Amino acid sequence: MAGELTILVLLTAGHASTPTTTSMLGAAHQTLGPSARITIETVEEMPSDPDAALLADMLRLTAVVEVTWPAAKLAAARIRMYPRVRGEWVQRDITFAATDGDSERGRTVGYAFAAMVPNDAEPGASSPAAIVSPATIVVPASPAPPASPAPPRAPIAPPPSTAPSTPTRLRLGVGGTARLAGSAWMFGGEAGAWWALPSSWWLHLGAEAHTGTIAAASTRVAEVGVLVGFSHQLQLAGPFSTSLRVDALIARQSLWRTSAVDEPRATWMVGGLALGELAWQASPRFDVCVGVGAELLSTETRVHVGTRAIDALPRVRALGSLGVRVRL
Repeated sequence: MAGELTILVLLTAGHASTPTTTSMLGAAHQTLGPSARITIETVEEMPSDPDAALLADMLRLTAVVEVTWPAAKLAAARIRMYPRVRGEWVQRDITFAATDGDSERGRTVGYAFAAMVPNDAEPGASSPAAIVSPATIVVPASPAPPASPAPPRAPIAPPPSTAPSTPTRLRLGVGGTARLAGSAWMFGGEAGAWWALPSSWWLHLGAEAHTGTIAAASTRVAEVGVLVGFSHQLQLAGPFSTSLRVDALIARQSLWRTSAVDEPRATWMVGGLALGELAWQASPRFDVCVGVGAELLSTETRVHVGTRAIDALPRVRALGSLGVRVRL
């Protein structure tokens, strides 16, 4: 692979200065050549895909590599690479045998991510000083190769090119919702769009509709609304992530008696909701999400039969959701 390659490797805290990391870098240098510049930086959590891609573009890196160890005792490794010339993410998952030593596991990961660098990758134009920080470990450009390196035991296959995890700024989602408002259960659905912002923040726009019955008053209730807000996402181990979503909403509520023919009584309300969500990445483009939270509205709705108050829909409701999201 001709030319100078500039690669930034991101590791979570605790894996920067270990025999596994040292052997990983030695194997990568042996594969990519002595002119390759490989820099390690430790992070508390991996950046979002758009942030990592932006970093590669700003520093004109050949590639950004994220190495995580999702299993206990380094039993498995996940490699995610963003080659700047390709503009899309590729991923490798490696499982190790219990008899593999730490250094051997590191060499396997080093050979693997070096093999993932595309042959047409353009050399980075940044100097080492452009990407070195006080918390960064810089590997010398020409390390001494390990004596008689043993071939990795885990098989190294060419990285799959058919299932890239493409960085995206837009996500669309639909799902079902359930609300408990006093004695009334309300069920419905919501649809929304999420736009990526820096530092794992997302802008959310959505719409919702739900309906239920107030049994004590033989009354049906229906609500439709629009939402706008923000969510912050945190990547967990493996394919899981969690987020906190806070929205402002405006809704129109309609009430009508099921035992009489009358015009629905409608009113406008404003409020907000907070929802904690857990997402499972079922595929490179699809997430399954489950959430629990609460909704606060501006007014309480009292339900009357004649002049007598029978029940009420309180301002605070419990909220649950289940849905899917797609990355475009």
